[in-house]
Amino acid sequence: HLPRHPTMTASASASASASFFSTMNDEFARVRLIPTTVSEGESRTEVDGATFLNACEHLTTIFDSLGLSLQLVKRDIDGNIEKLRNAFMAHPEFNTLEQLVYLEMSNKTTTTAGSATDALLWLKRALTFIQRFLESLEEETTPSQAATQAYAATLSQHHNFITRGLFTLAMKACPSRDTFMNSMAKTDQYSTPQLMKELRTFLSTYTGIITLVRHFYICNSLDEDSV
Repeated sequence: HLPRHPTMTASASASASASFFSTMNDEFARVRLIPTTVSEGESRTEVDGATFLNACEHLTTIFDSLGLSLQLVKRDIDGNIEKLRNAFMAHPEFNTLEQLVYLEMSNKTTTTAGSATDALLWLKRALTFIQRFLESLEEETTPSQAATQAYAATLSQHHNFITRGLFTLAMKACPSRDTFMNSMAKTDQYSTPQLMKELRTFLSTYTGIITLVRHFYICNSLDEDSV
């Protein structure tokens, strides 16, 4: 059984005065990275499913500060989180994301509709979009510019013409930089340098975990690119 974060409401209350970036850094710092022995002298690091999915669920609240237009990304992420949780519930003997995918690789069901492999594929693409978006924000861009750059570098290549058109319209409706950053600070007591420092700290933690998932897909020929 893969429960939702047991202290989600309590932690949200306790961190009310912390910035979004500080809170998310704490969430992703809780993601368990599990050393796994493959064979004698060979090991790899796998990602714990429960703590990873809980952190991802918290992260989707970033879209609440980007307006209704980008809620389609949030819905897509939420849907893939639910698919992966269901997969863990169906296989309680597994704890890591990689174990689920290896099972489907052995069963040759990685490309089956609704597979855990497909859900994680689209989840890591969306998470990479968020990573690129936040990296662009470091360069003093507006949320609209950052989202446009991030989309072009990640999800765009996997979407059809109609979906790309919808995203183009959605990204134009993003709030101003000041409005968005104020929502990330959660309080007017935050200075811009302090907030940007917490953004960089979170990105370091977050990127390390997302990179593990991306590399896993590349090394096992489950995705044709690094997004």
